[in-house]
Amino acid sequence: MERGLFWFEVQIDDNARGDVTKDYYGRRPEPDGLFKNRTGAIYKIPAGDLIVHTGGHDARVQQYTPGPATRPGVWMQYDIVVTGNHYEVTLTDTETGGSQLTTIFDNTDAERGVARINGKPAGFIAIQSYPSSPVAFRDIWIK
Repeated sequence: MERGLFWFEVQIDDNARGDVTKDYYGRRPEPDGLFKNRTGAIYKIPAGDLIVHTGGHDARVQQYTPGPATRPGVWMQYDIVVTGNHYEVTLTDTETGGSQLTTIFDNTDAERGVARINGKPAGFIAIQSYPSSPVAFRDIWIK
């Protein structure tokens, strides 16, 4: 499977680092700070970001609102609810109780989000982190 074709990622990155290998409307690298790359966004799904060098806006495929800022040593709770092709992400600061529905997204691509093994649909859930950006996970529930 090629990365990004069959699944969606919910991002953890308050800096919203751009991808140095990607163009952003003719400019490379992709800039930092785009909503589609921020904590609580569905990664790389257009979120109406301003295209500074053109004065226009990227498409708004997901409705994104920044959530509470992450802070070292403070647990953040993600509630990711997927019903059919409708996705909602809520981020909660467990110390302050501040909570925000960050993303609403309706997937219209019948093939995306459906992994296949031997031609049959096979769902999966994964957790990832990078050595340069340590993160910890606990109390994971799937129902």
